Amino acid sequence: MTFENRPARAARASAVAASIALGSWCFALSAAAQPAVVEQHTEAVKADAFQEDVTSLNASLGAALNTGNTESWQLNTGSTFGLIRGRHGLTLTMDFSYGRANVTDDEVDGLVDTVRNLRTKGRYDFFLTPMDALFVASVYRWDTFAGLDARVQGQLGYMRNLYKATDHRYWAELGYDLTYDNYDPDPLPDPDNMGVFLDGDDVVHSVRAFLGYDNKVNAVLTFATGLEGLLNVEDTKDLRLAWDSALRSAIGGNFQLELKFSLQLDTQPVPGTKKVDTISTLNLIYTLI
Repeated sequence: MTFENRPARAARASAVAASIALGSWCFALSAAAQPAVVEQHTEAVKADAFQEDVTSLNASLGAALNTGNTESWQLNTGSTFGLIRGRHGLTLTMDFSYGRANVTDDEVDGLVDTVRNLRTKGRYDFFLTPMDALFVASVYRWDTFAGLDARVQGQLGYMRNLYKATDHRYWAELGYDLTYDNYDPDPLPDPDNMGVFLDGDDVVHSVRAFLGYDNKVNAVLTFATGLEGLLNVEDTKDLRLAWDSALRSAIGGNFQLELKFSLQLDTQPVPGTKKVDTISTLNLIYTLI
């Protein structure tokens, strides 16, 4: 049996006490940190939204009236609804124009229709990313002065935002269009052969391309334009172009003033009609949502 002197025993006791104190401190620190770790793993983390939700609804109204030597009137109205929820987007639009004029000539004496035009469109987008989407759409047009009792279109394709910011956006679309035309009148008289009638309807398969641009110029002024091209895959000489542009200015509250221009070009129009149609309107728009 060996005996240590008092200084050695004191040094050893101090080392043991220090070890016990260090162990106790580490255990206390670990025990104090444990609840935070458990809380971190059990905390519900909210995922970021895919993209901002959007809901919009507006209605527009415009009119023109002439009296005196020229007696005519015209009414323009429309509505637009838009909805975006996560990966899903829905758009519904409608534009209607109707007008009459008092005409006196060898064939007509009295009020006659001068404008009859209705265009509607419904579209659904499925967003692959906030910059890319697949879409399907349905379009209807009634325009008897263009020889169309009904033009029904089904479209599908791919949309890509080339640039997207809070103040402006431009994008491109590529896809397919199926058009069914029912002519007015039906059957359709052949303008080149008296007494001969043509088929009263037609079906066209086309490649569709579209370029669009929206710009919030400032707090009160907005500009939007879009150009659509439809190329007949069975007859490449048959090309349809549709160009729409609108300039809107806020005038107070929920009201905006809109100057709108629409151009329709058909290189092979309904027999007996012109290749180009244009509509220029000045409308008052009220934003409901």
